[in-house]
Amino acid sequence: MKSMRIKKTNGKLEEYNSRKHQKYVEYAIDGLTGISASEIEMGAAPSIVDGITSKELQQALIKSAADRITEHESDYQIAAARLLNQDIRKEVYGTYTPRDFLEQVKLGKKNKYYDTKYLFNHYTEKEIQEFSKIIKYERDDLFVYSGLKKTAGSYLVRQHGEIKETPQEMDLLIVLFAFAKYPTNLRKKWVREGYRILSTFEASLPTPIMIQLRTMFRKFISCNLVHPGDDNETLANASKIIQRLVAAGAGLGVANTVRGEGADIDNGRLQHTGCLPLYKGYEKLTKSFVQPSRDGSSTVYHPFFHMEIESFMVWGNAKGTEETRIRDMDHAITFNELFFERYAKNEDITLFYLNDVKDITNYMGDHKEFKKRYERAEENIPKKRQRKIKASVIFESFIDERFLQSREYTAFLDNIAKHSMWNLPIIMSNLCVTGDTIIKIKENEILKDIRIDELNIDYIRNNNIKVLSKDLDNSKDIYANITNFALMSDDAELLEIEDESGNKIQCTPDHKIYTQNRGWVLAKDLVETDELCINLS
Repeated sequence: MKSMRIKKTNGKLEEYNSRKHQKYVEYAIDGLTGISASEIEMGAAPSIVDGITSKELQQALIKSAADRITEHESDYQIAAARLLNQDIRKEVYGTYTPRDFLEQVKLGKKNKYYDTKYLFNHYTEKEIQEFSKIIKYERDDLFVYSGLKKTAGSYLVRQHGEIKETPQEMDLLIVLFAFAKYPTNLRKKWVREGYRILSTFEASLPTPIMIQLRTMFRKFISCNLVHPGDDNETLANASKIIQRLVAAGAGLGVANTVRGEGADIDNGRLQHTGCLPLYKGYEKLTKSFVQPSRDGSSTVYHPFFHMEIESFMVWGNAKGTEETRIRDMDHAITFNELFFERYAKNEDITLFYLNDVKDITNYMGDHKEFKKRYERAEENIPKKRQRKIKASVIFESFIDERFLQSREYTAFLDNIAKHSMWNLPIIMSNLCVTGDTIIKIKENEILKDIRIDELNIDYIRNNNIKVLSKDLDNSKDIYANITNFALMSDDAELLEIEDESGNKIQCTPDHKIYTQNRGWVLAKDLVETDELCINLS
């Protein structure tokens, strides 16, 4: 029999030693129950051919373990994660044993993927070495497969496509940067506590701001909501917007507003092919630009009454094929009080095509109004364009997928609306100032001053309204169209901002203020040394 050879990282071929890779699998399943090492090995066997690289062989083992993840054999998700962890460490260190943390930081300085100038301006090498003692690399074995896959793909620093750090190093560096300016006695406490919270999954890192905190990259924006609509033009525009935002470093929330498979198009001339093809396209756009320290990242929000709800919940799991799954986007199901009322009574949920119920999604956080509109739709929309399903089937399926994937999320919209300071349907975060704030506008090309609270959606739609703004590229004042606005509740928290000339404005903590020295800064994050650009003339 012809001998089998493995190509090592250095390019050399050596004879395949099955026992060596059996040890990797045995380590991955250590302490787990109901896991078969031989099944993982046999699942990878068809991929092992002469000349296979050691990385390809490891990937085959990872895939074999991941393919065996089921509701009843969930420990395979831990085995697959441990095999993936072996692969990550080999890529970062060249071996499974971690590198000295200070040496790792200096390597990042040499190759310019860490902002070590900032780090060493606030910490001595001795302090960094002392903090390195708190790292617990064994916590990498606490990951499930989907969690570690997401961390590797979206959070760990990369350079030239290669991963340059492991999760524990990422967690410690992020908190070192986050608390760098704290007094020495306080930051010792918070660095330790922050690392513990991150490394044991008590908190997550959802924003580019946090993910990129230890890097040289500073040109980023945070989470954005994309509302694709449901016609050719808006769906095409959403593609363009997603690509631009991903390139700018944004994390995306995408609202599922597409009518659904089987829905009529042009009064029945065509039937809709469903959400999957469209969101597969958005998935590819999300990954079309690799951002510093992560791939593009997005979460799609699906309403519980969508005709395709059962399909959405399995899009992220490890079953099925690439053609029937969307694994590189996260998925969230939006629920509300009506859903849980019916769940408690073991009643049905009625599913609709979204083009038949355009008006009800915005009322999901208003129980009384939503219930009225939802029940009216149940009575009036033709039965052939409805489908009944037990609320328990939907929720239990969600729980199962949440357990298996770790990346199936939810939003309870009544609860969000109750605790939010917004008076309008929540579709994205926005800037806000008090209603008595005077702004300069052009109304049908006529200059005038107006109070913020005199503006409303009908007023803006019925008049050609432009607001005095600043073009930051050339520092010129311009009048620009209003792209979005929202009303706040009367009891929203307010801050008063005053510049050196005594100019004052009142605004909410998340209102962005432009500064000469730091660009856009949230009002709550301003400091005395910021050079404000407040023009009240």
